[in-house]
Amino acid sequence: MEVVERLASDLPLFLLTGVRISGLLFLAPVFGQNGIPKVHRVWMTLLLSLLLVPTADAASVSDIQGAGYIPLVARELAVGLLLGFVVLLFLASAKYAGQLAGVHIGFGLASVVDPVTKEQGTLIDQFQGLMVLVLFLILGGHRMLLHALGTSFVLIPLGQAQMPPSIAEGLVRLFCEVVVLGIQIAIPVLAAVFLTEMAIGILSRGVPMLNIFTVGLPLRIMVGALVLMATLPVFMGLMKRAIYAVPAELQGLLLQLAP
Repeated sequence: MEVVERLASDLPLFLLTGVRISGLLFLAPVFGQNGIPKVHRVWMTLLLSLLLVPTADAASVSDIQGAGYIPLVARELAVGLLLGFVVLLFLASAKYAGQLAGVHIGFGLASVVDPVTKEQGTLIDQFQGLMVLVLFLILGGHRMLLHALGTSFVLIPLGQAQMPPSIAEGLVRLFCEVVVLGIQIAIPVLAAVFLTEMAIGILSRGVPMLNIFTVGLPLRIMVGALVLMATLPVFMGLMKRAIYAVPAELQGLLLQLAP
């Protein structure tokens, strides 16, 4: 009964806390996957709200009434979405690299729908996306996210988040880093496929009777698959370094959002 009475008195505080948490769970890796039923996400939001409401500052929203909560809800939703989006950007580099490699190898002709994200892509980007998701869990990425969420209520009181222009600059910088990281991961496969294409072109000049279309595609797939397996430790090492950089990026974002 005591918990129910406390929730009834602090209902606006509870709802604003839930809005920030739901924004994070909507975009964050693992928590925001389409494979997780929506009802589970709702219960997770309610549970985290119950745990984090005591850390929220009630004084910041004590004088707000009626329509005054609308801008506060927008701010809290933006905070949660930004936290989830930053982590999602880091993991997107693996799928971007797989998309680059898959198209150049020849898997672009057989695109399939990812059952997790409901997006169309190649087999390689789905494979790398699932691998980096498992690596994210192994390295405790979900705990990093929850820790950043808890810290956000300490650094950013409810309804007092700031949106300076530096946030947009930081997101553009992160996007560029993700693109560069994706190219770094895919460059061995791209280079191997390019050299294979050159060899096939030279061979076609020397042996005009050779059916290039019959030989070229299987050869590209074989070379690409071999290079992909050989560079798998490099891929995991780069993604491991990127995941370990997540807490610092989240902390920097929270400091920018703080009043």
